Amino acid sequence: MINAALSLYQATQEKPYIKDAEHWLTMLDKWHKTEDGNYALSASDSADVIIRVRGDQDEAIPSATSQVIEAMTRLATITGDEELRQNAENIAENALGRVLQQRYGQAGVFNSASLLLEPLKLVIVAPELDHPLMKLAAHTPDPRRTDIWIAFRKGEKMKLVPGAGEVTINKPAAYLCRGFVCLAPVETTEELQALLRPNP
Repeated sequence: MINAALSLYQATQEKPYIKDAEHWLTMLDKWHKTEDGNYALSASDSADVIIRVRGDQDEAIPSATSQVIEAMTRLATITGDEELRQNAENIAENALGRVLQQRYGQAGVFNSASLLLEPLKLVIVAPELDHPLMKLAAHTPDPRRTDIWIAFRKGEKMKLVPGAGEVTINKPAAYLCRGFVCLAPVETTEELQALLRPNP
């Protein structure tokens, strides 16, 4: 549900969906968080289970643990919540320690952990949602990337990633950030297309 809310946010850039994602994370913590800070498949009030097992193994879909890590990573990337990012990191470290003992079904955890190591964030500062830079980003999807629109206000200062310095916005532009490092801004659709083009 967290991932669904965040996908709706990326599609619409409507901030209430972020609140929805935060609500679902609160519910996840309330009912599925264990005493050691990880998550179990069964809720805390389940009376018919002897052991609250982890959901580490992939089946037809990626494991529950991998989806939790991905959801927390995406939410932390959008909100800039460093504490949430660190929580996701702790959960990923614990999960990686467990799945290394499995013979198969670990791909989901490895994939979500790789997203956590270097989250991709595309920040587009533009006057309106139908700006050409926004349209190009929408037509160049990447499941690893989180797209954020910020309304352009000339001369405004903003911090693109936690711990980094502020940048002054003088023109509509797009900023691609990998982890805690942002590349130089691009101002045209041609430049952005080259930036988003997958490596050969």
